[in-house]
This record gives sequence, C-alpha cells and structure tokens, in this order.
Amino acid sequence: MRPDASAKLAANRPKDGPSKVLIGAVIAAVAIIVIVVVVIVNAEQSKSSAGGSANALSNGGGVVAYPGKASSDAPTVDLFEDFQCPFCKHLETASGAEFDKLAKNGDIKLVVHPMTILDRPGTDDSVRAANAAYCADDQGKFVDFRRVVFANQPQEGVGYTDAQLKQFGAAAGITGDAKKTFDQCVDAQIYKNYVNNVQTQAEKAGVFSTPTVKINGKAVSNQTMNSFMQDPSALDKAVKAATK
Repeated sequence: MRPDASAKLAANRPKDGPSKVLIGAVIAAVAIIVIVVVVIVNAEQSKSSAGGSANALSNGGGVVAYPGKASSDAPTVDLFEDFQCPFCKHLETASGAEFDKLAKNGDIKLVVHPMTILDRPGTDDSVRAANAAYCADDQGKFVDFRRVVFANQPQEGVGYTDAQLKQFGAAAGITGDAKKTFDQCVDAQIYKNYVNNVQTQAEKAGVFSTPTVKINGKAVSNQTMNSFMQDPSALDKAVKAATK
C-alpha cells in the first residue's frame, strides 16, 4: 500500500494570491505617495492663503521692487496702483524710469502695492494681473513685468486674458522652465489671496484710489502727484523735501 502523500502535497502547494510581504510593501509605498501629495498640497495652500511671492512683504504689504538696494537710511516710497488704471499707466510713462532709478541707486526703498480697485462684480482682471505680477516676482522679473503690462494696457474695462498675461511674462524675459512655472502660477492664481490681502491692507491704510504715492507713510498731495505726471524730476524733489 502506497503511503498517503496528500498532506505533503498540501503543504507544498503554492499559496493563493500575493504574499503578505508584497502586500505590505505596496501599502507602504502608497502611504508614502499619499504623504508626499498631502505635503505638496498643503505647501501650495499655505503659499496661496498666507504668503506672497519671493520679494513680497508679509501681511499684504506689497512687493519690494529692488530688494537689497536701498541704503539703511533710505526713505520708503509706497506706490499703490491698479494694472487697469489709466492714470497709473500715465504715471508709469511719465515717471516710471525715475522711480526705478532712485530705487536701483538705493536712494529709496520702493514698495509696490498692486491693487484691485477697478474690478467690478463678475470681473477679476486686476486680481489676475496682480497675481501674475507676483508670479513674475518669483522669477526675478517683477519690475519688467509691470512695465510690460502698463505698456500693453487696454482701454479701461476691457481687462486682460490669462493668455495675454502669459505673453507679458515672455515679453518680460521669463523663459524656459521658469516660464512653465510662471504659466502654472498664472493659471492656478497662486497668489490670489495675497492679492486680496494687499487690497485690504491698502484700504486700512486709507488708500482708496490709484495711483497713490506715500513717502515714509505719508501720502503726497494731489498737486505733487500731478507734478509726477508731468516732470520726472519732481519725484526726487519730493523725496528730498519729505526727508529733510
């Protein structure tokens, strides 16, 4: 009589399904992926909800146009503008180069506050343009971008498309991988909440129209602002008069 080999065969039969070790490895890998995704999402949400771009000041304080250039005793010049504002374009055309020169030379600390005054219910052109400016700041092109935007400003009320804002980024010199990152930032409106905070903080500071210029926290008079619109040298004179 042959011995019964059923027990031996049962013991050597391949087990059904994947091994417990393989299952555990898959679960661990999935868990790691989930953790990484959550960290990335939280980081983006944190940036979107609280922080500004590379050279933006905290709590909606605007962006420093030429970081690291201002001397220790240089006065702070705050420029409040809306990318849809015709008078803001006028100021940029007339005296933008003078603002830039004084800031680059370290004679002033120039802080720009892109506002959204001209957005109306159902429109967000100023918000998206301001967001794009912060996206450009991340690529070191804030000043160049705002210059391009004003140079291409349409009639008031027409606004900007996202495609145009991306084109402005290219015209400002954003290229390659930086351009891809910029475009993604524009599409996702990464800095939308910061843009809104800039508007809120400006209103708290008593700014309800654009353009507005403050020197060391004090708004210049209408007469002085009109002079900026006509004579670029008026800015230097105003800065010197305010810091005597």
